[in-house]
Amino acid sequence: MLYLTQSFVVQHVEDTNDIFFSRDELLRQTERLLVASSPFQHFFMHVYKVYRWEDPKLTAQWFAVWVFMIKTGYIGTTLWFYVVYVILHNKYTKNHLGHMRDSQERVDSGGRPYKLGELVARHGEEDWIDPIMDEFGPVAQQMVSDMADVVEILVNFYNWRRPEASRNSVILWAWLGIMSALISTEYGLKIAFFGAGMMFFVMQPIASRYPRWRKVLSMTRWVHWDVPNNGEFVTHNHATITDTSTSRTSIPRSSRRRAKSSKTNDQQNHECRRSRYRRCACRASAKDTCHERLFPPARPIQ
Repeated sequence: MLYLTQSFVVQHVEDTNDIFFSRDELLRQTERLLVASSPFQHFFMHVYKVYRWEDPKLTAQWFAVWVFMIKTGYIGTTLWFYVVYVILHNKYTKNHLGHMRDSQERVDSGGRPYKLGELVARHGEEDWIDPIMDEFGPVAQQMVSDMADVVEILVNFYNWRRPEASRNSVILWAWLGIMSALISTEYGLKIAFFGAGMMFFVMQPIASRYPRWRKVLSMTRWVHWDVPNNGEFVTHNHATITDTSTSRTSIPRSSRRRAKSSKTNDQQNHECRRSRYRRCACRASAKDTCHERLFPPARPIQ
């Protein structure tokens, strides 16, 4: 096999197995990645426009395709043919020069960049990191924060940080497992795809346009209802401890003495102890019983 493929394999074999780190090399390879991934960035920006309903006509077309896929069940077929369509459309359309001209105009005029490669071309090889952080930093920070919340919720669910919430989520997962065993795979796939479409066309646009509501629309929080992240868990525990200490200090001493004096005789007997003069330290209501236990009556002389 190696002999037959050596003409292809030899050029892809590295000279050494050692891995060396160089900051300049890392920046150079990152720059390559940003420039080479321009088609994918264009695709994701297109998806971004669709789910935000920036072009209602375009979003309505994709919504119709989504309904067709659910209705007919040709989900995989539609996806594969879409890949073929994108490749052929890129080959036979004559818009390459127009896209390049628009991109160069954004670079020269200082307009909002549509791709990360445009920032690299605008600021050069040395000064593109800070502009990228300024342009895409807020969105990236929000996404990383939401991802951290999801991971913390899953870990706290696994560790049973809030037992009631974890129990309810386990019951939900068990119910989903039973339902998936009872229904057909085709029907289950349709349900899953329907849920994904609702998230894309309904929930995600609201979360994107109104970020303050994005956590309310998170499916992870709905499935793991009331499972906290680390910050919520610490805040809840601190509030519980504060409320407990406040309630203890707010009770008058006389009330606490009455509560202590309301103990039963059996509890008082267990709390009796001998003093240095072997006298019982229990309450007056249990004095006789305790005295008899500690000092039994003398036996009569025969």
